[in-house]
Amino acid sequence: MRALVLFPLLSVGCAKSIIPLYEAARDDALREPGAVPAKWEPDATLSLSYDALDGVIGEILATEGTLSEKIDAGVVELRPKLEVQSLAMSQSKRCDDCLSVDVTLDGSLRWFNSLLDGKTDIKVGLDLDAKFEAVQEGQSWVVTVQPQHVREVEVEIGKIGGIVGDLVTPVQDWLDAQLVANIPPHTLTEFAAADLPVRSMRLAPTKTLDVELLVGTGDALKSRDRTVPSEDWRLQLSSATLVQLARRAAFEEGEVGYDVVVDPTSLSMDADSFELGLRLWRIKGKGWWRDYVIHGSVETKPRRVVLTPTDVVEGDKSPGAVFVDPIAALGEGVILRTIEDAVATGLPSTRDDKIGDLRTTVTLTSVNGSGQDVSLGGTLEVAAPAAKKKKKKSKKSRGK
Repeated sequence: MRALVLFPLLSVGCAKSIIPLYEAARDDALREPGAVPAKWEPDATLSLSYDALDGVIGEILATEGTLSEKIDAGVVELRPKLEVQSLAMSQSKRCDDCLSVDVTLDGSLRWFNSLLDGKTDIKVGLDLDAKFEAVQEGQSWVVTVQPQHVREVEVEIGKIGGIVGDLVTPVQDWLDAQLVANIPPHTLTEFAAADLPVRSMRLAPTKTLDVELLVGTGDALKSRDRTVPSEDWRLQLSSATLVQLARRAAFEEGEVGYDVVVDPTSLSMDADSFELGLRLWRIKGKGWWRDYVIHGSVETKPRRVVLTPTDVVEGDKSPGAVFVDPIAALGEGVILRTIEDAVATGLPSTRDDKIGDLRTTVTLTSVNGSGQDVSLGGTLEVAAPAAKKKKKKSKKSRGK
């Protein structure tokens, strides 16, 4: 561990005590935010593209939907076997917290009775709702998704080899009643309170599914991007809110050595670098404070960013302040780790990388800064376990 070095002055004269200033800063950092206001603006937003959600809904239907079953159609028994061919999501006119999903299924249909049996192709088009909910579980929040409410089922059946009777209607009735009847809500993503203490959450299905978060005390996103992400997801975080989280953690931790407390004051970040403002408080005797600006590198890992300080610029100081190595003080504290953890917790997917029985792979591929906000983007891949995995077919294209 790099040593925390102080170079004392021979005399600090009659400098006034800065302890009251320190205590005011500490109390401000540790102040509870109070009740959530009736009208609030998000300081963090996770936007999930429809293409990413297509994959999630498709795999849920494939692994947990009723795509194969015996159907009693009177003179014959039917055995359809279907697979998800394509999905396309759009805003729903039926409910505010839903997205409309156009689904195409295809496969085979067997029929048989005591005299005849045969097999033909079957193609199904239907519309259903994907209902999303924001649910508070203890101190954490989760976003759940549940396919439901099948509508407008259309069935096309190939040649049926002389069988007399209506085979389309019983298949339509079966799909309408059973396709999503037993699919429970699935946790789409979770925000762990330990790293990102979400105060409130709401969903806004528009051009994307936006998960709007209130984390801090009112420092809303300054330059929110409302366009469709070029990747599967985009996470936007207010730099001021990240500083609030880091300040609380720093003051809760207290002294890092030599009676010094580290206080983060500002943050900016882009793809390759970050700039972090720090004030170091020495709280022994009359005490003193000294400001620094830390520059460092940003490294993008698959599931997190890593911040590494590299150089220092000295700033203002109180009378009697001495030099302290701020990179050493930063390394002994929780500030960078708190920022890294808050970013990681804001990424999509649950903490154990599962959506029900489905395995998810979330990859962070980009970091950008705009004004006082940090924006991250990446991919989200969903797959069934090997034992349940279905043949995956291409999604139909959809213009943005």
